[in-house]
Amino acid sequence: MKNPLKILCYGFFVFMVVMSRTAMGLTVEQAITASADHLVAQQQADGSWPSEADFTGPIVSGLVRAYRIMGADSYLTAAELAGDFIISYSGGNFMGDEAYALTRLSAVSADPNYWLDNVKTYYQAVRDTPNGTLDYISYWFSLSDPSTDVFYLAHHVLAAYYVEANDKDIWRDVLIWRLGAVEDGLSAYPVQSLGVAVWALAQTGPMDNTQVNPFADANSYWYQVSVEGLPDMLAGHQVPQGETYPGSFYWRFDHTYGGSPQLAGYTEDTIFSTLGLIAATRSILAAGYESGIRNGQDALIYGVALDGRIYEHIWNGGAFYHVYVGETLQALPLISDLDRDDGVDFNDFADFCTRWFEDGCSDYDWCGGADIDRSGNVDFLDFATLSNWWLESL
Repeated sequence: MKNPLKILCYGFFVFMVVMSRTAMGLTVEQAITASADHLVAQQQADGSWPSEADFTGPIVSGLVRAYRIMGADSYLTAAELAGDFIISYSGGNFMGDEAYALTRLSAVSADPNYWLDNVKTYYQAVRDTPNGTLDYISYWFSLSDPSTDVFYLAHHVLAAYYVEANDKDIWRDVLIWRLGAVEDGLSAYPVQSLGVAVWALAQTGPMDNTQVNPFADANSYWYQVSVEGLPDMLAGHQVPQGETYPGSFYWRFDHTYGGSPQLAGYTEDTIFSTLGLIAATRSILAAGYESGIRNGQDALIYGVALDGRIYEHIWNGGAFYHVYVGETLQALPLISDLDRDDGVDFNDFADFCTRWFEDGCSDYDWCGGADIDRSGNVDFLDFATLSNWWLESL
């Protein structure tokens, strides 16, 4: 017989996690500020975060985006301190998310070349290895779970293209190759891998008819799948509104439990799948993923606790890591950006007008985002916020 005290304690824990979430109505601005402030407060003197030295890269990228949105100097200062930690800690041999983080710093720093030169040096060093880039990455990125390889390769691709590395196309080709090895039952993060791959591929080259795995048989997820079909496949893994954990993403391709306690709702799956839809929308004209982006971002906002903490599962809590906070910040929208294109313009104003004076706004849609202050109504206070962010862009 189960211990009733343990059951009661577990129920209380879940209740407290839920009560700390945005059921109380954190706005986009509040979610960004709470998350970034938490990271600044918890940063150690050497620039890292407790017990997460290997995951500094995504935290830096998140702080940079928070700085670009909010303009708080403390966010940039923390990001630059962490960037210096990455350079020292890695010895110049960067993981993909570390190289990508340094490129994000270069976009906002007063001395962009400091960050860029470190990244350029790394990719040139890989090219100068005895057998060259292809041999190097084909070896090192074939030793572990292919979904883990895809995560780091995707970040490498974005960084390599940003600095115009000579072998950037090789990095992209290897990303596609490793994506084709991801399968349910063999990989820890199938849908997350698809999301992070789309995020990188859509920003760095054509979404064309290149086969993801030309050798896949009829039983493989990748049978006759081309790169151009990846965004639609990704969108098909999002949990619809009205179902449990709406706006998040299933973690497996077959939408089954697969030994996990949950079908969907995991924070990292939702982050990188949402980023994938964002990248696809910007690279493919009339892609039609806008509502999916909004739903994914709204789910992530719901997962931000009042103190800025973000947990493994958006609804059910679980483990907390600072890296979840940094990753989430990368996917949160610009304030008042109703169509989620990183700009507040006439399209957002038109969307806002169609919702004018609507009431009954609530999780997870908030009247199409027009209820900016999440008060339950679209009113003059929301219009004032929209006006305050008018023509802002990233």
